[in-house]
Amino acid sequence: MAQFQLYNFQFGKILGNEQVNLFGESDTLMPAGEAFPQKQKILQEILENDYNHTEAIRFTHRRHQKVYTHKHLMQPLDDITVMRIANKKKTKRTDKNFQIVDEEDYANCLVIIDNRPGIQRLAIEVKKSVFSSDTYLSEIISYTLNLLLKKYSLHIELMHLQDPQKFWSLIDDKKNYPMGFYKIKFHLPYLNLERLKKKWAKLTVQMRDIYNGKMDVEMTAQKGDELNFSKENDMQNAQINFFTEELGGNSIELVPNNNKKKSIKVGEGAYKYTWVSDTTFARLTEDAAGNNLFGSPALDELKRIMKEGID
Repeated sequence: MAQFQLYNFQFGKILGNEQVNLFGESDTLMPAGEAFPQKQKILQEILENDYNHTEAIRFTHRRHQKVYTHKHLMQPLDDITVMRIANKKKTKRTDKNFQIVDEEDYANCLVIIDNRPGIQRLAIEVKKSVFSSDTYLSEIISYTLNLLLKKYSLHIELMHLQDPQKFWSLIDDKKNYPMGFYKIKFHLPYLNLERLKKKWAKLTVQMRDIYNGKMDVEMTAQKGDELNFSKENDMQNAQINFFTEELGGNSIELVPNNNKKKSIKVGEGAYKYTWVSDTTFARLTEDAAGNNLFGSPALDELKRIMKEGID
């Protein structure tokens, strides 16, 4: 059973991106206004061109130029892409002559990109033996895709989903925060993912009432008081669920009363996970090799898992 971190991905425009070289030629393929309505189609073409070897993707990290080898498990189909990304390492082993020999180990993680309309989710396998940092592979994917999308005056943002229980465990932590919380900050990015926009519109109407606080970009308790938090409040619970497991990213900050200079980013190091059986990926590989992806139970299972929690 493979464990995956879940992310939303959202597109944004890069305005004034067009640059001209010494010969008067532009390295920008499309202005933002033209590209943005086609954003998912553009991303899908990038992934399909990589699979078809017409324009390879070179996965790299912003801090160095190491190229991380990757391989598709299947032809991108129905806006679903599944690949392995490796962190090649040198290892040593003892051969039959009892000699120590060097060997290359292509340890890898599975990545699922669900680019279907209304979904826009990414799943990254958690495997500490390959990438020890929780964020390293997501940084590689984000940096690499943004290099490719920049030509179309677009960028992409990965927002990790979280278990809302992390938020409530902080609220309930009376040992470290005995006086409760003075302030809560909600960071809402530009929303172009329609399912998030619709959910947020429903939540905003009642927000000010449930906290007994004022609302600017943040909620602040009255002087000497603390904010009201309750899991039993359906509206408040829905709001926290939205920011953690639906929107994602570091979208909530808490400021405790006993240290108002401290701001806690609730989402840091907190992830929402999903699990996919090894059998599903084995079957998917077999179906791809046999050109049987249409109607593949394994592909249908991935689609179902990637859509969990989306109305």
